[in-house]
Amino acid sequence: MMLRLHSLETARQTLASGARDDFLAALEDREPAVRFVAAVVCGELRLTEAKDALLRLLNDRNDHVRVGAVFGLHRLGDVRFSAQLEEALKSTNPGVRGNACLVLGRLEEPSAARILRPALKDPERAVRLQAAEALWRLRDQTGLHALVAAAQSPDPGDQMFAILALAGPRDLALRAQLYPFLKSEDLGVATVAARALGMLGVPNGLSVAARAAESRDPADRARAALALGAINRLEAQPLLAGLLKDADPQVRIAAAHGVLSLH
Repeated sequence: MMLRLHSLETARQTLASGARDDFLAALEDREPAVRFVAAVVCGELRLTEAKDALLRLLNDRNDHVRVGAVFGLHRLGDVRFSAQLEEALKSTNPGVRGNACLVLGRLEEPSAARILRPALKDPERAVRLQAAEALWRLRDQTGLHALVAAAQSPDPGDQMFAILALAGPRDLALRAQLYPFLKSEDLGVATVAARALGMLGVPNGLSVAARAAESRDPADRARAALALGAINRLEAQPLLAGLLKDADPQVRIAAAHGVLSLH
């Protein structure tokens, strides 16, 4: 399942609507997580031919899938069910609340910020982080401040999430904020910082990504592949070529994403 998820994400990031058949087929996947991602991708790409399948997914047994279906339909102009996203923020399942935050941030409608701000006080840290990312995608300053604070967390996972989220809107003013993380003692944090700076047009993290590409930890190597793609320098090509042959399939998918990001 994780491979299918990563493959979908790679296709969304690099092939866009050219992979529409894969996205449409994934709406019928046996795994709810794959159906959720497919619904979100179809909405982001506004694939009108997905509408009938998305309407069927409104009756899916899985709460996450229904959230994705509502988002997809909203992006296709069918807003009859959109109030369900606000209701999903009240779910007893923190994963559903987090996914509701995620899709609200991707609606590209600043009015969604009003609905999202209360989620910054959610009892679950993961939901709070997702709400912060969503708000910053909408260029809401409360999200920015929350992510800056999360980037200083002692938890490397929180740091990595916040660093990438800060870079998401491609605000070049944040480059100075992200530079110090390249020197993090945690290789994962430093590699994610290299990727984030690459997203902002700064290739300074190339040496960090190269070091991560040699790590024994496949998670480090996957992060390296994504960073190398974002850095987008000629020197990244042989490193990515090696990662395409990695023994770990998730590293190979990340490397394919990295290669397709080069231009």
